[in-house]
Amino acid sequence: MAIQEVTTAEAFRAVISQHQVVVIFFTVGPWGRVRTRIMTFLEGLSEDSNYSGVTFVFANTKDYPNVATEAGIQEAPMFVTYKNGRTYDQLLRVDEVQLLTLIHETMEA
Repeated sequence: MAIQEVTTAEAFRAVISQHQVVVIFFTVGPWGRVRTRIMTFLEGLSEDSNYSGVTFVFANTKDYPNVATEAGIQEAPMFVTYKNGRTYDQLLRVDEVQLLTLIHETMEA
């Protein structure tokens, strides 16, 4: 499954309300090594059957500040997980191991 990009507040609300578990990577600015690494990592997870119940999304807070405002995001990059339309938890660092832990905790909640 491809990673979806959210570009409007309406799309943000729709994605978190229509999917049970959502992981959003809030990023800022142009593509760089870290963003490319994380997007490749998320793409791999999105294709892994162990994560078939998880929807992976990214939002560029610089290009689409309305999404950041709607989500209450004041810092980027960061990850936020949503469960059943509500914020579950967040991770303020780019760390694949901690991100996997966060995803598993959200799935099991």
